[in-house]
Amino acid sequence: MLDTTKLAETIKSAEGFTPGIKPDSDGTWQTGYGRNLTTDPLTKEEGAFLLNGPMLARIFELSAALAWFRDLDDVRSRAFAEMAYQMGTAGFLGFRLMLKAASQGDWDTAAKNVQFNTDGSETDLAKETPTRAARYAQMLKTGLDV
Repeated sequence: MLDTTKLAETIKSAEGFTPGIKPDSDGTWQTGYGRNLTTDPLTKEEGAFLLNGPMLARIFELSAALAWFRDLDDVRSRAFAEMAYQMGTAGFLGFRLMLKAASQGDWDTAAKNVQFNTDGSETDLAKETPTRAARYAQMLKTGLDV
């Protein structure tokens, strides 16, 4: 019978681990332990599996950084977690005025600060992903799924 544990060990040893993506000698794109993304792209199921680690990490980071994060309702906490997933926790925490307003329950101001800077210009988030920024703002403002 095939020992898949031993097979995985020998593949790992031979291929080495690539945490990102890189071109292989034949011009195909590789990741992980020799996964050829050109000929063997990720399936939806694999993508969903890979989502969980970073998603849970962002929730943990938000809980550590914002004592009041755990007290938010489901919709607003999901908006925050998705924003942190999209731009990284450090990028999310850069929305200081939005976070200050949210910590005080001022959801109108928090929502506005997702899309607009204090000078009235659009935030980078709103410029780069306007539909998502508008959805986050609406979720924060209303506490309802959009």
